[in-house]
Amino acid sequence: MTRFLVHLFGDFAIRAEDGGDAALKLCKGEAVLIALCLSQGAPLGRGQLLLSLWPNATDHHAKASLRKALSRVREVLGDTAILTLPGGRLQLNSDIVSTDIDRLLDALKAGQWLDAAAMAPKASVLKFWRGPTPEFEDWVSDERRAYDARVAALLVEGAATAQREGAHAEAARLAEAAFAVDPDNEAALRIGIKSLCAKGEPSRARRLFEEAGHRLREDLGVDLSDATRDTLEREVALASGDPRAEPSQKAADERPMVIISPFRPLEPGEGNEYLGIALAEELLSRLSRNKWLHIVADGMPGTYKPPNITTHADEYARSKYAVGGVYLATDRAFRLTVRVTDVHQQKEVWGERYDADLSDLMKIQNELSLRLASEIEPEVMRAEQNASMQLDEQDLKAWTQIMRARYLFWRTQFKDNQKAIFLLQEMLKRQPDDVPALATLSFAMLLNVWSFWTNVPEEALLESERAARRAVRIADQDPWTHFTLGTCLLARGDIDGAEPSLLRALELNPAFAAARGEYARLLLFKGELDRAYEEATAAVSTSPSDPHASLAMNTAGLAALLSDRKEEAMDWALKAAGANAPWFHHQLLLALCHHALGKHDIALEKFRIARKMAPNMNVEGLVRSHPFQNEVHRERYFGPLFEMERQQ
Repeated sequence: MTRFLVHLFGDFAIRAEDGGDAALKLCKGEAVLIALCLSQGAPLGRGQLLLSLWPNATDHHAKASLRKALSRVREVLGDTAILTLPGGRLQLNSDIVSTDIDRLLDALKAGQWLDAAAMAPKASVLKFWRGPTPEFEDWVSDERRAYDARVAALLVEGAATAQREGAHAEAARLAEAAFAVDPDNEAALRIGIKSLCAKGEPSRARRLFEEAGHRLREDLGVDLSDATRDTLEREVALASGDPRAEPSQKAADERPMVIISPFRPLEPGEGNEYLGIALAEELLSRLSRNKWLHIVADGMPGTYKPPNITTHADEYARSKYAVGGVYLATDRAFRLTVRVTDVHQQKEVWGERYDADLSDLMKIQNELSLRLASEIEPEVMRAEQNASMQLDEQDLKAWTQIMRARYLFWRTQFKDNQKAIFLLQEMLKRQPDDVPALATLSFAMLLNVWSFWTNVPEEALLESERAARRAVRIADQDPWTHFTLGTCLLARGDIDGAEPSLLRALELNPAFAAARGEYARLLLFKGELDRAYEEATAAVSTSPSDPHASLAMNTAGLAALLSDRKEEAMDWALKAAGANAPWFHHQLLLALCHHALGKHDIALEKFRIARKMAPNMNVEGLVRSHPFQNEVHRERYFGPLFEMERQQ
């Protein structure tokens, strides 16, 4: 029995174990083999292949073409190279066919750094291969990005481990390979620089930095970060024996400190200074309810100065973000400009302008502080998540590890979410009572269920609920813990159990837009469409930049659709898809809206797009996570989806 190795890094090729090359000479045959190789040994449904490779063909022609492609693969690689499982699913026979990706990953997982370094790729997965159809090329591109990220992450882990073990040559080789696969992964480049300098080759480290910078500018149009440049200069100085060089600053374990300053009038002396102080105090009160950030006040009434490291050295030495701004108040109008600044880097991470009617000061103080708190919180968290991705793997501490996991979670891709789960589980082994880690793990498990990435959803839901309940027991006053538990229970279809948890989250933090959006979903399933629409739109308007906002948009669209406001529902569906393009639930809502408007061909196409985004998705599997209590609403939602599923 001849064994074959499929090369997926760089140029696609098939080589027999005796050294000879094998050629399929059929583009669709290559595509079928590639799809099976990229499925990581998991069974692959024929529907995915038919939709991607013969999107415009009749059902009869597409199936006949697939049989021909499979026949060609079996003719070249052997009759048992592709196995047919019950239900017509296809699976690669690993006893006959393996890939260079598999071998590299096996070596990395086994800690065989010499072997892994010898197999280190010079290019990303299928970089020079072009698919036979745009649909298949899109699918391959998605898989390529996922594989590149996974391979690069493992290469970086391997490089970091090899570096700690003193195997600097292997560490440098693995780090360079990681950057070749994923040129946006500067963590790999920094490990490579450190390893080369540790080997006594600072000139090669500088050359690697320059070559990587040139490639990044050519490929992505961006420069290397200051953090990577600082690493280069520091490590080269250390390798050169410069006594002024200092070790790199490690990431802190603590929550980021956010300092709130009174807002400053553009025209001082007009007697309205109290407005900025009162608004800052209300904002301080609201943001302090977030237990994931450390909120502090700066300045006393009448002595406020703009944020400045020199004049507030003690406070700013301990803080990371500063919130401040200016306002202009006339007889009737009030305009406020707010900025969040990264104190250490002295750069703005977020800014916004708000206008209000000055006739009702209490309304300004209440509503504007609510919106500010709802928007500042996710922006600071987003900045923290992005910053965590610039750190080397070995530099991750408790907080930055959680932030990296959140970053990976919000990419809503299978490989990224699995990496997030791994990071969180590893952290919880060391700190089993860390509330943010427990809450984030609970959501990552839910994403496996929502996205149909698990064959045992009950187990994932159980683990999600276990983490959420533990978080509530540890931190009953943290609104995030109750929000997490409420979301978990709603995903199980337990409306009665979810409602008190979500209401408790909003009681603890009325500015919690994500919890308000989830409560809107609960009201939708209860059949209270008007209240659901009101809560969903409120969540969007108070915090449009929150990553949860697209889910609230989806809820608003569904509430409008079930209320027979079809055009309004379509507007919300388009907004949701624009805010979070990879989330297939938004494509399902678009399909429902087009179906309601009588555009059945377009509806079917949107449903197909949703299936492409989530190949394992089936309408029956949506039933539990959409527990409509009103039978009419249930039929309006599931009836068209079942109909479109039958037409696939």
